[in-house]
Amino acid sequence: MRIAVCFVGVTRNFSKYTLDSIQRNLFDVVAKRDPHFKRFAHFNRLEVLTNERSREHGVALDQEEYKLLNCDEVELTDQALVDQRIDFEYLSQFGNTWKDNFGTLRNVLRQLYSLNAIADILERQNTRFDLVIYSRICLHFYKPIEIPRVIRPRTLYTPWFEGFRGLNDRFALGDMETMLLFARRQAMAREFIAETGLPMGAENYLLWYARKKGLQTRHLTSMNFSRVRADGTERKIRDDVVKKSTYYFKRGLEAVGLRRITFPKVATPAASKARQPHLTVRG
Repeated sequence: MRIAVCFVGVTRNFSKYTLDSIQRNLFDVVAKRDPHFKRFAHFNRLEVLTNERSREHGVALDQEEYKLLNCDEVELTDQALVDQRIDFEYLSQFGNTWKDNFGTLRNVLRQLYSLNAIADILERQNTRFDLVIYSRICLHFYKPIEIPRVIRPRTLYTPWFEGFRGLNDRFALGDMETMLLFARRQAMAREFIAETGLPMGAENYLLWYARKKGLQTRHLTSMNFSRVRADGTERKIRDDVVKKSTYYFKRGLEAVGLRRITFPKVATPAASKARQPHLTVRG
């Protein structure tokens, strides 16, 4: 099996907080399947990070730590340049998922830009990978990553938790065709706004996009990780009996058709701008 592991986003001082768990619970697991797996990355270069929503204020970032990943290919783009290339002015007309002066929207669009760059890197390779894994670099893995025995075609595998009425977008895997589609999703952002009337949110957009592309979705149910902020702040994910039981109960409702995430239909972008964003969960 030929495997590629891809990282995107901002490095966020990962060498202090998450690198050990990435080595132990991601790289070591992948190496058992493919001792010669490849590592690729695209990072938005940023010297100082400020994020109102996550309460990170003026945190200095190590500009050289990406080298610790020993990537086969890595690209860096100044975040100021990324901000000139994303579709923020148009998409900001339709709202933001958090009251943080549109910081969340900017970060979602920056992530989509970085993902698109990863797709470019993958397509330049001479290898057709059997499995492509995407991960944020700021993840602290408390358990080994889950790799299904069989990777089904056109199937997107994402973690079972923190889907926020969509799909967890912080880690995903699938065959190369699926993951190239996954990485190219910035192209349909305006269509999502026009059809749903929702502001751009990472998780609900990913679910909508997967459905549009006809992808099957499966959850990785044995995984547990949490995001670590650039200053070391971390909120751990519960995966105790109560939390897992709630998850399986909801999955059971979905299996019998009593619960389903649906998106409103809006005729035009102008109509979506005037409409109050909402998301309906049946059941």
